[in-house]
Amino acid sequence: MAKDRNCEMLLGYIRSILNDTQIHEINIKALDEPFQELGQEMVRLQRSVEMLLKYSENAARGKLSGEEMLKECCLCGNIQAVQDNLSSLAQQIEDVGYRKKNVCSGSFSEAFNTMAAHFQERAASPEEQAKTAQDHLALIESYNDLLMTLTQKREEWIIVIDEMTKEIVYCNKHVERRGSDSNKVCGGCDSHLPFRHRLLEWQDGTDERIWEVNGENGQIYRITTFPVEWRGQAAWAHIINDITADREAEQDMAMKAYHDAGTGIYNRLYFTEYMQELLDNEQEFTLCYLDLDGLKYVNDTYGHNEGDEYIRLFVSMIRHRFRSTDTFARIGGDEFCLVLPECSAEFAMAKLESVRHSFSRAGGKDYPRSFSYGLMEVAGAGVKLTFEEVVQIADNRMYEYKRKNKKERR
Repeated sequence: MAKDRNCEMLLGYIRSILNDTQIHEINIKALDEPFQELGQEMVRLQRSVEMLLKYSENAARGKLSGEEMLKECCLCGNIQAVQDNLSSLAQQIEDVGYRKKNVCSGSFSEAFNTMAAHFQERAASPEEQAKTAQDHLALIESYNDLLMTLTQKREEWIIVIDEMTKEIVYCNKHVERRGSDSNKVCGGCDSHLPFRHRLLEWQDGTDERIWEVNGENGQIYRITTFPVEWRGQAAWAHIINDITADREAEQDMAMKAYHDAGTGIYNRLYFTEYMQELLDNEQEFTLCYLDLDGLKYVNDTYGHNEGDEYIRLFVSMIRHRFRSTDTFARIGGDEFCLVLPECSAEFAMAKLESVRHSFSRAGGKDYPRSFSYGLMEVAGAGVKLTFEEVVQIADNRMYEYKRKNKKERR
């Protein structure tokens, strides 16, 4: 089934934001009106992602100064905090007593060169050496604490597993207790991640891989797995995101794109794509073009609420008399199409006449209930008719049927 054009454009744009080095811009004006606002929000997301990548790259290279981060970029908050902490450390190193040259706060590497030179100057005595080692250890622990704090605040799970022992050596959802071995086992993973055994047994290649897995209660998880070195040992890092809400939103968007809001059945867009698929694959089917008689009269005489009830009664009777594999769509206010795969026009006519007879006696209303129809049987292989031609033939036959019924009622 061909995807909705708007959904394809938006999904393609999201993939480009997440995966491409050079993000492909989206033409907002090319989207239909209901999707333009979503497109504009995605453009804002693109700008935030680009800003996050820029400043994380600067921080990775040791550049601690530069342009001020935009306050509205929520993604950059943690990078800003890291940058501020490192800048503060660089300033403290400078204040300790190294004066031979000025420390550039925009270069993290220069700050550490300054610290190394200062330590060399003070390494004359064992006491100074011991003090230097303690300070160095405290600095390393402060960095570890900072990284742990940042990861623990993330919504996704971050799990590191020793490649040799298959033990969990780090989990950001587990509170580490120093001096205890309890940090090596995260019992919460069993209850929250029922696929934990797949993470422990991971041996699939040496490159980064993105994969998905289903949970026990319908959740969907996207996992990014890549090799790392953890405290001198080879390990696997798994970043786990619960994407259930995103998938439900995608399904809801597809539901709205392909269904009629008033009746819940398929709409013209779905009908058009489905019919084209059948014709492209040269499948056999019968198209029934249906017109609900007297809808305008009911709306004008009894009001639109009664007209809606009239439509719902008609839709309900058609849906309950045909197969679940048949496709029923509303293509206009009082026009509907019923597509019956591998069904002859003769059988379809007998079925519709039966429904039409039951429909005329249902409802207990003062106005007559009826519908007209036209059939077009498509043989499948060898048929060269276009979608428009098939629909037009069925539509013409429906009007012939309607005119015939009007003459009979006079």
